[in-house]
Amino acid sequence: MYNYRLKTLTPIHIGNGNKLSNNFDYFIKGTQINVISFDRYISNLSEDEISKLESYIETLEKGNSIFDLIRKPKYEEIKYSVILNTQTPNPKVREIAEHIKTVLNEKGEYGAYIPGSTVKGFIRLAIFYKILKENADLVNCDEDIKRTEDRILSVELQKQTLKLMTYFKVADSEPISTKNLEVRNVIITNNKISEFAEVIKKDTEIKISIEDKEFQEKLGKLGLKSKYLETIKNWKEACYEFSKSIIEYEKEFFKKKGLVKLQNFYKDLEDKNSPKAPLLRIGKYKGKISQTLVLLYEANKEKYGCLFEDKKGKNNKNINPLTKTRRITEDSLPLGWVKLEELN
Repeated sequence: MYNYRLKTLTPIHIGNGNKLSNNFDYFIKGTQINVISFDRYISNLSEDEISKLESYIETLEKGNSIFDLIRKPKYEEIKYSVILNTQTPNPKVREIAEHIKTVLNEKGEYGAYIPGSTVKGFIRLAIFYKILKENADLVNCDEDIKRTEDRILSVELQKQTLKLMTYFKVADSEPISTKNLEVRNVIITNNKISEFAEVIKKDTEIKISIEDKEFQEKLGKLGLKSKYLETIKNWKEACYEFSKSIIEYEKEFFKKKGLVKLQNFYKDLEDKNSPKAPLLRIGKYKGKISQTLVLLYEANKEKYGCLFEDKKGKNNKNINPLTKTRRITEDSLPLGWVKLEELN
């Protein structure tokens, strides 16, 4: 079923849109964060404890925990536990961005996973990046980037518009134990702002299914004619080239900032990227250059600048889309890097 493996080279966070609150979602014991099943906790409270809870909730302030005011949760009320991996002494962990999970069984155990749409999103962007980089004449300054992408990655078949990437299927990864998660303090370089987030640990291996062979068979049967079919078929090469561009840019960025550890990290990353087993960058905190086409702007402002015009602005002037800050872990790791390898 699974034909590829993702190995995390740095922590990965893929959010489910939820933020856990220390008011009633978890309590910390030592370096362990225990996430609570609030339903189980409530169902085990006595009438007196529920009365207290009702009065406390109305006046509960941010930072206060009902588990200090009512009672500590019992073992069976804990959904899962993860380690708090931080270098900050006595950290105030009031909120945690939650990593996406699924329920594994009837016991209510949870597993973390990487959505197929997340992996496919990077592959699609890498293909689009390579096509535009090699064919600057495809840029149409009168249309937005999304419309340009749809135009290039679609073909006409029997008077219908067919989106080529529709047949490129990437399934969700296998679910992995929550023991592979930890909570990290994500900080902004040269800035005191930080955010705690659940992440998949570095050096975790996860299997995933990518139907690249079926994709090519279906395109062949349809007899589609597109100038860019070969680029799409060689999607791993596109990922390799896109990641190579990101790595080169980031290495120079950190060199200019004088952040040697991060500069050296990207030097090492260059050796891990290859056309057959490319690196991908996925999830939150990966930065603008990994989720947009701003590297094209950096390469040639004259050719690609209009893609980044403020079309809604009064003066319709170019705006500089390059960001000056990065999000990293406290031990200077950029987030989101994985290596994709085909399984034998």
